[in-house]
Amino acid sequence: MSQTIGANAIYIPWEEMQALGVNHMEACLGRRGSYEDRLDRMLQALDAAKDAPAPYSIHLPLYLPSDMAYDYLDAFFLDENPIKRQFSIDLVETNLKKLKEAGYQPQYVVQHFAGINLDQHVAYAGFDGVLKSSLEALNELGQAYGTPILLEYIASNVLFHDPDQWVEALADYSHLGLLTDTGHLYFASELYGFDFATALESLAPASEAFHVWTVKGPGAYQNNQSYVDFHHLAPRLNQVEEEGWAFDTQGVLAYLASFQKPIIIEASMVYGGRDNYTESLKECAAMLRKIV
Repeated sequence: MSQTIGANAIYIPWEEMQALGVNHMEACLGRRGSYEDRLDRMLQALDAAKDAPAPYSIHLPLYLPSDMAYDYLDAFFLDENPIKRQFSIDLVETNLKKLKEAGYQPQYVVQHFAGINLDQHVAYAGFDGVLKSSLEALNELGQAYGTPILLEYIASNVLFHDPDQWVEALADYSHLGLLTDTGHLYFASELYGFDFATALESLAPASEAFHVWTVKGPGAYQNNQSYVDFHHLAPRLNQVEEEGWAFDTQGVLAYLASFQKPIIIEASMVYGGRDNYTESLKECAAMLRKIV
């Protein structure tokens, strides 16, 4: 069985990805250019993958309301406000409906879920019920549209941040799964003081896919200078923890490959430009192809 290695189509064309050894495309709007241009590029990329045919996934949302009042990747499924929770659920349904109408059948879609709540003192009565009802609502949407929905591990909500908590919460749903993201997991280890490798050993076996990107230096999100300057750094095989990188990239890639699930390079081109990004795809794909 060959290893699935993917990348985001927002940066380079699908044909170039394939030449670099990438065999899976993930569509995500990204942040470069107008919304209309980004959506058009992603729909063209999806058409190219569909015509190939080639496996692809979609990082929701692609379709946004004209009066969108939030950042497009914000998620309110665990918000105390039921109106905001319903907004997030409706946005997923709108996207699944439009994708189906357009004839797109991704292997899975990726969805941010936890939302942002890092205040240790902000909790509310009934949270466990909200968590369960939101998971059930998403699972029902996955069933209705025949598309697995993978929730991306992000520990930005103090009420739902523990890796074992995520694994347990997602264990029993037919159309919901877990996607482990190495960058967000590293930030979680910085925020909450747990061991990155130990947490990865909890999350990875329960995951249906992986996002791989990295950072350098301590701190999380806006307290990590490399993230502030460059956002998602491309993984390179010479990145090691003893030189300040978040983790040993080659070792993490090898470990993730042992599960034979899609590994998606979710990096930007800010650091090192296009050349560094394409070299990242090329060397990671070459390494993963050698692993049976």
